[in-house]
Amino acid sequence: MKYGNAVRLLKKYFSGKASVNEVMKIEKWYAEAEKKQDAETGEPASGEIKERIYQQIVSTINKSKVIPFYKKPFFQVAAAAAIVLLIAGIYVLKVQPAHTKKIIAAKPVYKNDVAPPAKNKAVLTLADGSTIDVESAGNGEFAKQGNTHIVKQADGIIAYKGSNEEKIVYNTLTVPKGSKPLKLKLADGTDVWLNVASSITYPTAFSGNERKVVITGEAYFEVAHNAAMPFIVTQANKDLEVRVLGTHFNVNTYDDESSMNVTLLEGSVNVTSNQNKMLLSPGQQAQASNNGIKKINNANLDEVMAWKNGTFHFEGADIKSIMRQVEKWYNVDVVYNDNINYSFVANISRDVNVSQLLNILQLTDLVHFKIEGNKITVMK
Repeated sequence: MKYGNAVRLLKKYFSGKASVNEVMKIEKWYAEAEKKQDAETGEPASGEIKERIYQQIVSTINKSKVIPFYKKPFFQVAAAAAIVLLIAGIYVLKVQPAHTKKIIAAKPVYKNDVAPPAKNKAVLTLADGSTIDVESAGNGEFAKQGNTHIVKQADGIIAYKGSNEEKIVYNTLTVPKGSKPLKLKLADGTDVWLNVASSITYPTAFSGNERKVVITGEAYFEVAHNAAMPFIVTQANKDLEVRVLGTHFNVNTYDDESSMNVTLLEGSVNVTSNQNKMLLSPGQQAQASNNGIKKINNANLDEVMAWKNGTFHFEGADIKSIMRQVEKWYNVDVVYNDNINYSFVANISRDVNVSQLLNILQLTDLVHFKIEGNKITVMK
């Protein structure tokens, strides 16, 4: 295979865009290279092609803005440790103590597989307790609450349209695990993107001196400005409040995370938790926990917003943090046979089968996986 063709094929493979035949070709190539390993050194003997691909990778890295983790103080490089650089979900390098660089070929995990969500599985609960499967609802008006019309737009957005109500009633939108996220437009014009394993409860129309919604899980807000009516986001069953007039921010309140994080992209927000208050400026993040609120001045916005942009984006994430996202997106259960004490850097499309995602991580040779139905086992 010519070098240029090999590079193009590898790009398609690691971005999840390869056809079945192309996947089989790459897997066969790796399998053949693995068979040729020298019994003493354990190094692949495939030589020329891999060396050329490695040179291409080095060129890609040199032109990128990736910060090597060995330059970051928290990452200690020991004799048995490895530094992992994953460039745009395409290439993986393992840098070893003697500055030896090689491509690691992982064994395929395609025998069992889980596809990414093919559709939205959101459920809308109306004020009377009745429920509507959003995916099956046709475009146009599909429900009405008082004077407010609930419309499904051609682009899939759920929008509330109508005038102020004398009697305020509430709806709840729930996006379960294994679903695509959903965009909601509230009656005041505020846009909300709801992540998987999340819900939002909101009035069908706004009146009075505030606009208040309650969430679980994670949501991104672009709030319509209204100086006379502040917009307030609270977390169900927890003491967290985000108060704004009009701004863009992300709120992550998943129960399986160590803190509730509010990240500001535009405008300003006031965050209150356990009677502690904090004002955020764009690019800052408030991390609220039982120990109070901690401010992060330069939040990684790419990592925070990756779910909305359709990617898995990690910059120094441990394997459990990664697998928590995998659990929610693919609706799988994860168990651990071993402790994996490494950090990973990755940018991978969410539109790939779980086996392709795991194969990319497995290329580091620092972690391995086994898929059994809806269960994924993590091991060394």
